[in-house]
Amino acid sequence: DRWTPRGYTFICIYILEAHAVDEWPVLMTSRDVKQHKSLEDRKIAAKGFLEDFSLSENLPLYIDLENDPFNTAYASWPFRFWVLTQTDNPCSLPDSPKVSFKPMPEEASYDFGELDHWLEEDSQRRGV
Repeated sequence: DRWTPRGYTFICIYILEAHAVDEWPVLMTSRDVKQHKSLEDRKIAAKGFLEDFSLSENLPLYIDLENDPFNTAYASWPFRFWVLTQTDNPCSLPDSPKVSFKPMPEEASYDFGELDHWLEEDSQRRGV
């Protein structure tokens, strides 16, 4: 919430199932989810995700389309996070944001302090 007044918007995009029981199962999951074969399957799985994980109500959840355009563009499987910014390049497509920050996971986890540090530096650069 402290970043919103500085012009940052956070969203979550539910993509392909990371550990589908019919593709790459793991033993300890709260529910068995098969890889999505339709957008409806993905919506059902996303609903289960929301039930299993307590996301902030200020973090909207979107669902990648059936043909996976977000995951195709940003290679987010099994899980990633990005800072995307609109580009000022007039030759860029209007809906093609620039990847400004791409942290790398370590041992299947992220240090969100890196994100906090990047946002602080970026907001200082932008004077907000």
